[in-house]
Amino acid sequence: MARSSIQKLLSVVIKNGREKRMKTKNLKSVLKLNMEKIHIGIMVCLFAGAMSARANLVINGNFAAGDTGFTSDYADGTGTQNSLLNAGPNQGAGYYAVGTAPAYYNPNWIYGPTSVPGDTFAQMLIVNGSPTSGQTVWQGTLSSPLIAGDSYTMSALVASIYTVSEPTLTFNIGGTPIGSITLSGAGTWETFTASFVAGSGLPAFIDLDTDLNGNDFVVSEISVTPVPEATTLVAGMLLLLPFGASAVRILRKKRTA
Repeated sequence: MARSSIQKLLSVVIKNGREKRMKTKNLKSVLKLNMEKIHIGIMVCLFAGAMSARANLVINGNFAAGDTGFTSDYADGTGTQNSLLNAGPNQGAGYYAVGTAPAYYNPNWIYGPTSVPGDTFAQMLIVNGSPTSGQTVWQGTLSSPLIAGDSYTMSALVASIYTVSEPTLTFNIGGTPIGSITLSGAGTWETFTASFVAGSGLPAFIDLDTDLNGNDFVVSEISVTPVPEATTLVAGMLLLLPFGASAVRILRKKRTA
């Protein structure tokens, strides 16, 4: 075989070898990049799942949508000025309204509050306590039913709006009490929170006070959120460790590129 033919043959062999090595290298790079993308995708899904587990199940718990998403044994005075004033248009006691101005519904309620901290869109459930014991002030609706045996946390912002006979509110799930709070200091928001294991039923609260003089309050930011199990949190953190390392490597590569 002529020397030139041998050289051509060797060139072809070397070229093919280089192309195969490049293809193999490229394939490895693609696989590595895809695995890193998968890791990040799993991280995102796990994070989204954790956030979903903490989502508020109460519909319109901040009353931003107005007088909707709940039921009450109280009469509705929303939109009518002085409707919660005793001896007013609706005689006041045992009425509620949804809004941001308690004094619009009863001019004696000058102590506030007139806004909900940290939520510019929120309104309040404004209440003149009923003289009839055991009436449900608010019973909410949920975006999905509670799972029997699972743990949850219920919370709410509450405030007295008059200085006399400040009420005690008892929160319950399906009629089973989970905790109470006695209000103090008109115009000052206080936080109710309680953990419970779900049975069945909807979240609600009643006012234990039945005084006609005073017994006035506002409520907002009502929430019921699932409590992730400790074993689930630990497992999730362990799963995230290698994926977090991959994300750090990708960020370092981008910075040095």
